[in-house]
Amino acid sequence: MDPKKPKAAFLRGGERESSEVFNELIRGPVREAFRQMMVEEVEVLCGPRCRPDKTSENRGTGSESGSVYLGGEKQAIRRPRVRHKDDGDRNR
Repeated sequence: MDPKKPKAAFLRGGERESSEVFNELIRGPVREAFRQMMVEEVEVLCGPRCRPDKTSENRGTGSESGSVYLGGEKQAIRRPRVRHKDDGDRNR
């Protein structure tokens, strides 16, 4: 995104355009925050990715499609998958 676009939109005073530009700017960092929270949760359950906790009953098993709502819109994301040794998929 052109860094001059948000500034120009705010200076023009177009409320709707300013809101759209702002939402576009924050969507990426918010998606990254969701991703980071999920990665941290998997590490708590399973141990670090390259050094899994051998005593844990959970295993990280890749990822799958998921979604989150950002700004009232459904956004596709990749989410990590965790499996329990007895119960199977934990839907993480």
